[in-house]
Amino acid sequence: MLHRKLAARTLLTISTLFITIPSWSLPNDREQPINIQADAAEQVIHEGREKTIYTGSVIMTQGSMLIEGDEVTIFSKERSVTKIIAIGKPAHFKQQSEQQQQPTKAYAQRINYNVSDEAIVLLNDASFVQGGNTISGKRIDYNIANEQVKAASANDSRVNIVLEPQKKP
Repeated sequence: MLHRKLAARTLLTISTLFITIPSWSLPNDREQPINIQADAAEQVIHEGREKTIYTGSVIMTQGSMLIEGDEVTIFSKERSVTKIIAIGKPAHFKQQSEQQQQPTKAYAQRINYNVSDEAIVLLNDASFVQGGNTISGKRIDYNIANEQVKAASANDSRVNIVLEPQKKP
């Protein structure tokens, strides 16, 4: 039984290495394999759609992208990732968009990354950091393609924004 579970985990890990995420990252990130480390994994395949749930201090990397959470679920269709959901206390996202810039970082209880829309939604205790600027609130939407950020708060809280001044050369 243990041997079968280990073989299934190995197969899941190997199969995910060939899934690519079309993305907005460093030019060669999407050409890199996906590497996932977790305590356990479960995969369901139905009509060409895959759902793989990784649990236990999950670390997922592809090139400069990093996603960490207590649970990470990857949805794909025909071996192409369509959506990633990370849940944690908090879950973490980091991505280097350009070689010379600081990486974009995001934290929330739940991170939804819709790959085809190039959109990240941060839910509950959300925080977004880019180039020294910080936004926090109940919900933060980030459109990767046009680098647009929208933040919302709950009834009893407010959106908090810190803008760092540009440094003089």
